[in-house]
Amino acid sequence: MIGGTFAQDQHTIPKEKWSKAYYISDEFCAAKGLKPGQTNDFMRVWNSDFINDKMTRVVDIRWYFSSASEANDYLEKNIADLSEKGDTINSKIEIPMVSNLRIFRESADMRKMNESLGLKNNMYFFIFTVKNYLAKVFVSGDMKLEEAALFAKEAAKRLNAAAN
Repeated sequence: MIGGTFAQDQHTIPKEKWSKAYYISDEFCAAKGLKPGQTNDFMRVWNSDFINDKMTRVVDIRWYFSSASEANDYLEKNIADLSEKGDTINSKIEIPMVSNLRIFRESADMRKMNESLGLKNNMYFFIFTVKNYLAKVFVSGDMKLEEAALFAKEAAKRLNAAAN
């Protein structure tokens, strides 16, 4: 279930509502040195050139549900897959205008693998709901949680604006 594709078929944003406005903008990511990658009605991806970059990848994923309670229930029932079985981060980071915020980092096994390869790569997963949408923002690179949270905050801001 890596990357959140396990729910794609049944909870994509309906075509009549799909717009890049629901996701982090290309301009926001470009200011951080990221270039657009994969884009569809389910997720948007940005990558660095992976050469001397602090930030390497951002993936902004959305699921659409018929109600907020359905989105919240789905989050609760699927949190292990949504977090890619990462380790929970207990943080005071707040993301305005979201519900059910959960923050994870890569698993201990993934950290060991990265270390064995000599990689300085943190992976963060921000998972939350906004109305009847479920959002997952994945950020990886050599950065602190607070830096990665900027992407989740931007995602929440844009999703809230588009969902109104």
